[in-house]
Amino acid sequence: MENEKTLEALIMELAGTVSGFDVVALPAVFGLSSVVPVRRLKEALNIPVWLIPTMPPSVPGIRAQQQLRRSFEELGGVYMLGDTVVKADFKGNKVQSVYSVNHGDISFVAENFVLASGSYFSNGLIAQPDKVIEPVFGSDVDFTPGRDSWYDKSFFNKQNYMTFGVATDEKLRIKIKGDVQQNLFAVGSVLGGSNTIHEGCGAGVSMLTALYVADNLING
Repeated sequence: MENEKTLEALIMELAGTVSGFDVVALPAVFGLSSVVPVRRLKEALNIPVWLIPTMPPSVPGIRAQQQLRRSFEELGGVYMLGDTVVKADFKGNKVQSVYSVNHGDISFVAENFVLASGSYFSNGLIAQPDKVIEPVFGSDVDFTPGRDSWYDKSFFNKQNYMTFGVATDEKLRIKIKGDVQQNLFAVGSVLGGSNTIHEGCGAGVSMLTALYVADNLING
């Protein structure tokens, strides 16, 4: 749909059929690199056009990710796709540096660090027979004792293990052995307290906690 001729053909096809309708709803399968095709469509039809996201990865999600990455890199950020942080160096209650798989003994030094490693599916959290751990920093994890309490035998019931996550203070600074780390923050599903599958709140938790931490870092 980024092709001009294809867009014009769609506009002509729809223009002859939308008369008398209040809205046009289409699957979100175009506008990957730009919102211009969507804007052109709305202007040409002169009625509201709704784009319904498909299953992830959806076009709106991919476009948002690309725009965020572009803005991040324009501000001087470095995006290292496919690398994995494996350990960290500490000084007191502050992280000094982190190490990754691809860079071996070369450390990455920063003033602040944000853990956004996800939950069990991405190994942000790892369930062991008697406990749940966060493997990179050794963060404290809130979980209930007794493995039988972690889950319900009925698949569709609320599963308690989904509410487990790293322990933080009110600013989402991570705790390790009970001590708050002054420059280490957690965002997204690695945090405890919410049941993202049962409550359907995963995207909201990820976005709002990231915004909250970013605001604290920028504004203090």
